[in-house]
Amino acid sequence: MEEKLTLVQSMKVDRFEDVMVLGSQYSDESDNLIWHFAVWSEKDPEVKRYHVKDDFAPVRSERTGDAPAMAEARAKWRVPAK
Repeated sequence: MEEKLTLVQSMKVDRFEDVMVLGSQYSDESDNLIWHFAVWSEKDPEVKRYHVKDDFAPVRSERTGDAPAMAEARAKWRVPAK
């Protein structure tokens, strides 16, 4: 059974150094925060998608080199849990 996610905030976008990050924040049924990120850069224009817990333990990642940009985005955009 899939866990239900509730949208906390949608579609923030910003540039962190040379990396563009698009992110949305969700909460699960236990009020844990979860992020969905899309990341790309001019050097690597292929969009990478990530689904990570708020504590940044990877749930699904295709490339770890994007972690610093996602961490900056999370710190800038994070809405605290209820």
